[in-house]
Amino acid sequence: MWTLAGFALVTQAVVAQKLREEYPWYTTGDEIHSAIQELSTNCADADFQVSTRSAVNGGANAGQQVEIDVVKISKKGSPGEKKAFFVFGEHARELISPETGLQFMRTLCGQGGGRNRELAERVLGSTSFVVLPNVNPMGRKQVENGAYCKRTNEDSVDLNRNWGDQHRDESRANKDDEMNPGPYGFSEPETQSIRDLVKEENPDIFLSIHSGAYFMGTPFGYTDKREPSNEEEMENLLAPISEKYCGGSCPYGGLAEMIGYKSIGCDIDFVKEQLNTKYAFTWEIYIGESARHFYQEKAHAHNENREMNDDAKQFFWSNGLNLLQNKDSTRKYQSRAHVMTPESEERVEDCFEQFNPRSEEETQQVTENWSGAFLTLCDEVASKGKAPTTSSSSSMEASPPSPTTADGSSTGSGTAASPNSKDTSKDTTSKTGFLLADSVKQWSDLFDKDGNPATENALAAYTAQANGGSGSDTNSKSQDTSQNPILHDYEQMQDTNPLPKVGFLSAFDSLKQWSEEHRGW
Repeated sequence: MWTLAGFALVTQAVVAQKLREEYPWYTTGDEIHSAIQELSTNCADADFQVSTRSAVNGGANAGQQVEIDVVKISKKGSPGEKKAFFVFGEHARELISPETGLQFMRTLCGQGGGRNRELAERVLGSTSFVVLPNVNPMGRKQVENGAYCKRTNEDSVDLNRNWGDQHRDESRANKDDEMNPGPYGFSEPETQSIRDLVKEENPDIFLSIHSGAYFMGTPFGYTDKREPSNEEEMENLLAPISEKYCGGSCPYGGLAEMIGYKSIGCDIDFVKEQLNTKYAFTWEIYIGESARHFYQEKAHAHNENREMNDDAKQFFWSNGLNLLQNKDSTRKYQSRAHVMTPESEERVEDCFEQFNPRSEEETQQVTENWSGAFLTLCDEVASKGKAPTTSSSSSMEASPPSPTTADGSSTGSGTAASPNSKDTSKDTTSKTGFLLADSVKQWSDLFDKDGNPATENALAAYTAQANGGSGSDTNSKSQDTSQNPILHDYEQMQDTNPLPKVGFLSAFDSLKQWSEEHRGW
């Protein structure tokens, strides 16, 4: 006679079997859980603690308890002063995200690739980690059973659109939509657990790891008209990482601009605005070849100070206008088609190709490469404010670049550094002086017709704000605008009459160059 426990064991075996048959090198959610339990007893280089966060589902699967593994890693006897909080696997189909999380934890325990071991040892001296290796365990089980297009959780809610009610897209709520934000903010047990934990930990760095695109994003996802006050500082951290770990081919900047559409209700916006986390990022670490070149073109256009080619412009323009709503849309633009199509109607073969490597070799390349990038980010944050030393700066030189393609571009797995990469030393130097306005009116208000400052006080106030004079690292450009009439006018203009943008470029690229040539005022 069948028992409930026996049925559960059989079901679990079937779930693991589908993924195992087609992509046997991938680790299942249950195997990830077992692997971290083993690491807790075999982590020579660090203190490795494992616990579980539980919350009860109140939605379609009411009463079901959802458990999320929580791993805390720090140097034995001497935890680092900085704290990093990493979230893997918010979207179930993005198998490469938890896979990379597992590789990262092994690296911190001295079990990773040789080229990252020295870096990991140094980073543990400065940074403690909270790692959530698989935050959508129930949705992932469906993916392991062959539902390779499953993005959402057990209630068909997009966990990365469920982060509160401050920014929320009601038009998608409770619909058969990949970006269904749920009935209300934090309605899901998974986001409740992550929110509570990140509040308790109060990290310096929050990093959410995804796939299905190829970039390193900063807040904000809900708009491309605003940015955090320390946006420039965050981008200065990302520039050399882009060069080293993807040959300069993964763009970086505001999330909404990078991906081409609004991510309303996402995690990094919440932790930046509500928790004042200084460094908050979404990294998209893998996309299939059919759409990867659009992101590469975006990065190279920015580096070369030119417009993107027409195909890339069309791709990101279509993303922003939500034009690609049919699953039969040209494969050329299938990245957006996935987002705009109900999960049940998507092509399984297309989904796996877009979100995950399809060979064991490439999977290994991606996990090792981005584990190094995670470490480098933490190393660079920890070294900020310290006198330059060989050890603190060596993370960008810890290993030789991986082989590139014939034209010097990334191999596609994010492992290559181009031999013709642009020198980013100027890009990564902290800039002072002028924060350029995003409109001609705002810029012209600062100067008279002869090019001299209109009023000394006004220009001084604007420049102080540009250099972080407010002392805040967590709020958007509009903070305290009531005390600065120039910034107040700027905020109003941002909401009502923004200039059109193309890729990374705007009408102010030329003004930026002009201003830098006239800093002698």
